[in-house]
Amino acid sequence: MYSDVQIQEILSEKIAIFKESEARKKEPEFTEVYKESVDFLERICVHSEIGKFPEKLFRMRAPNQTDEEFEYIKCNHKTVTFPIWSKFISAVNRIWNDANWSIKWPEYSQLDGATPQKYIENEYPVYGSLEDYYKTIVTRLKEKDPNALMCHKPYTLPVILKGDEIVIDETKYIEPVSVIYNSPQIIGYVENNYALIELLEKSWVTFGNREEKTGLVFEFYDTNNIWRIKQVGKKTDYRFEYAIFWPHNLGYLPCKKLKAIPIPKENDVLYQSHFMAAVEIMDDILLDSSYLKASKANSAFPKGWEYADECEYEENGTRCIDGYLLIDGHNTKCPSCKGTGKRSLNSPLGKVQIKAPNGFDKEQFKPPFFGYESPNPDILKFLREEIELNKQDALSVLNLNNSTSDPKGSETALGKIIDREDEFTVLLSISNQVFELLEFSIKCIIQMRYGTGEKLPVVSRPRTFSIRSEYDLTEEISKAKDYGLPDIAIYQLLMEWLHTRFSTQEETTKVFEIAFATDRLISLSAQDIAQKKLSGTVAAWEDILHTSIYMFIAEELVENPDFLSLPVEQQKEILIQKAKDKEAEVRPVTLDVDRILSGVDNG
Repeated sequence: MYSDVQIQEILSEKIAIFKESEARKKEPEFTEVYKESVDFLERICVHSEIGKFPEKLFRMRAPNQTDEEFEYIKCNHKTVTFPIWSKFISAVNRIWNDANWSIKWPEYSQLDGATPQKYIENEYPVYGSLEDYYKTIVTRLKEKDPNALMCHKPYTLPVILKGDEIVIDETKYIEPVSVIYNSPQIIGYVENNYALIELLEKSWVTFGNREEKTGLVFEFYDTNNIWRIKQVGKKTDYRFEYAIFWPHNLGYLPCKKLKAIPIPKENDVLYQSHFMAAVEIMDDILLDSSYLKASKANSAFPKGWEYADECEYEENGTRCIDGYLLIDGHNTKCPSCKGTGKRSLNSPLGKVQIKAPNGFDKEQFKPPFFGYESPNPDILKFLREEIELNKQDALSVLNLNNSTSDPKGSETALGKIIDREDEFTVLLSISNQVFELLEFSIKCIIQMRYGTGEKLPVVSRPRTFSIRSEYDLTEEISKAKDYGLPDIAIYQLLMEWLHTRFSTQEETTKVFEIAFATDRLISLSAQDIAQKKLSGTVAAWEDILHTSIYMFIAEELVENPDFLSLPVEQQKEILIQKAKDKEAEVRPVTLDVDRILSGVDNG
């Protein structure tokens, strides 16, 4: 916990950095990772926000580019890479498939019905539920600005008037929410210790002889309190008032970075979005697309040319020579041709004008006397090809160009498995980080609202993702068996098919694991099993177990609800016995023909 004196020392250090950077006209370095965090955000924003012009990207102009061409590019800029960002986010949102995760709530005893589950799932401010907030806001921002900071605080404070003082109404629940502050706002942060945030709102200060709302406002979080700090007095004096906004008394910092790929620094960690892997390529797409647009405009309007006679303007006996008059010993621009040296200043059709030949050159002066020059269209074709190649590379880097018809690895089922594993690895990394944040948010919100002794739910994180449809996986399993892939490859495909077909709830996953551990025929086709039965290498009970294992598990769960918690060997023994019992039940009685015939003779 920090005192106002300690907070003042921290803020004074940051203000000194701010003032120095202002004086030197450079970006401030509030923290070890501040500049790089802001740069990462800006680089992704030019691809993730429609209409945002990449100033830094176009700062260095292309060779031979004119001012007019640069302005044309700037005015007509289009975020052509946004669909790649959108596709990436759509892929990431697979983690929120309802079949991929679950939350198990404990029993609550709030007599007024204001349970933690009800608040988080139905009464969460603005978004309706914390889940919707994470789906629509957190998941996207995490990959856009992974160095942003998520903080938890009251949405509003219930207050009452007690005498002449406004105090917090202790009889009412507060409404805690998650709030995300972008990288440029994080001017001080020590993990598990404190966070200093520059807010977008402003305070009233005096500047010159007038009042203006341009003062700095900050929030300071520590392990017990949330402080509000606002600038007061003269703007140039940098004086601040400190006040506790709300004592959360959690005993831990209610703030966490959104996180992504960690890059360790000396005393801090910089996080790089998974999307950054494609940003370099997408920068090239923006450049080439802008150049293509400008080149198309030039090609659409060919340059016309025509001959023009020399300017014959004369003033006080001085004649225009190459656009200038010699007056009083000084060259003065000709008022008639405006320095062009040609008789007419501009062609009405905007053509390039060339001096008509005179003297001996007139003998060579033959038609045509005007014409058009069109740019070489090869550059348009080249730019289109470059853009398309870069788009495919960007999609490949982000593992977004996988498909059953055009896999990026190989045409074999094994190649598709490898491609999908790359995508799975990225999604699993993102999923784990998002759900770690979700669990932290649930904890902060419940304990801020109900106290640190309140029971918390258990969140089951996603274990797999619906990367392929049920139809796609069925086709791949069939091909994998035809190609004779090893059992481990078929096992992976079957696991994915089962999760896609049913769900990845914790209990269902256990059922699948029991089936794979017990049924040795699970990766074989019906034809393979029939052949092995004929050859005597598969027992009848094994075939029954293979076709009825999920029914046997369901029956056992009715008899013994703790079946899924038993040791695997005991589970296998129970299921195998069920299969053998079923075999004995359906197996026909073998008739002794000799005994029957002998009985007839005796008769």
